[in-house]
Amino acid sequence: MAGLKEIAKATGYSISAVSRALNPKPDVNARISEAARNAILAAAERVGYQPNRAAEFLKRGKAPAIGVFLPKTPNRLIADCIVGIAEAAESAGFPLSFRFGQSQQKYQEFIESTRDRSQCGIITYPYFHLGESTTAIVESFRKSGGSMVMMGNDYPVEGITLVHMDEFEGGRIAARRLLDRGCEAFAVFGEYPGRNEGFTEILRQAGHEPVAGINNPAAMAERCVAESGKKWGIFAITDRDALHVMNTLKRRGIAVGSDVLLIGYDDIDLVHDLDPALTTIYQPFDEMG
Repeated sequence: MAGLKEIAKATGYSISAVSRALNPKPDVNARISEAARNAILAAAERVGYQPNRAAEFLKRGKAPAIGVFLPKTPNRLIADCIVGIAEAAESAGFPLSFRFGQSQQKYQEFIESTRDRSQCGIITYPYFHLGESTTAIVESFRKSGGSMVMMGNDYPVEGITLVHMDEFEGGRIAARRLLDRGCEAFAVFGEYPGRNEGFTEILRQAGHEPVAGINNPAAMAERCVAESGKKWGIFAITDRDALHVMNTLKRRGIAVGSDVLLIGYDDIDLVHDLDPALTTIYQPFDEMG
C-alpha cells in the first residue's frame, strides 16, 4: 500500500507537506498552497493511497473501528446492508465491529460498550421505536462527543444523522402499478407506517378508497370472492404477508395474476421463482448501508 514517502517521491514535495495536504483537519498554522495540495491529492489517488486509520485515531485516543448494530434478522435485506457498509468502510480504510440484537436492552448495551471502547463512531439500525430511556442514552452518547449515523428509523434524535427509506414512496409505487394494470377494487393487507399512507394517497387521487384493516388472509379471500366481478389489486406490506395471501387465494380457486393482482414489499429470496412470480417493491439496503 502506498504511503506518504511514495507520494512525496512522486510529487517532489516533502513528507511533511504531503502530510499537511492529506490531513482533513490540518493545524491552522500548517500552510500549503492550493496548487501543491491539488498535485498531492492527484498523486495520492494515482498510487491508491489510503490513510492509516489506526495511527490516525490512536493519536486521538480512540480506536479506529466503526461499531455497527443491526437487527438479528437472517434475511437478504440485512445481508445487503452489511455488504454496503463493509464495502464503503473498506474503501475508506476503516475496520468494523458488528453486534446484532432485537431489543432496546441490547441496543442500549451496545451504545454503552461503544463508549467504553472509545470507537471512532457507530452505525445503528434500531429495529423498533426508540423509547424514552433509549433516546436519553443516544442523546447522552452524542453530547459526550460520540458520532452516530442511524438507519431505518424516521424518529428524529437531535444531532443524529438519519438514513432511511421513503416508505411513502414505496406505497405510492405499488398503487400506481395496480392502477396501470387496470384494477377496479383495491385493498391493503397489513400495516406499516408510511407504506399504507402512500398507497392510499395515490388511490384517493384516482377516486378510489382501498379496503384497509384486513390482517387475515382468509378474510382477504372472502372479500375478493364476495366482489368477484371486479379486478382486485392487493398491496401486502411485506413479501411474507403476500405469500400468505397468495396461498389462501389459490386454495379458494382465485387466479393470482389475472383475477387478482398482488404486490409484496421487500424483494426477498425466491419470490421471483413462485408461480406466478410475485411482483414486489425492492429496497436498496446495500445503498443505504
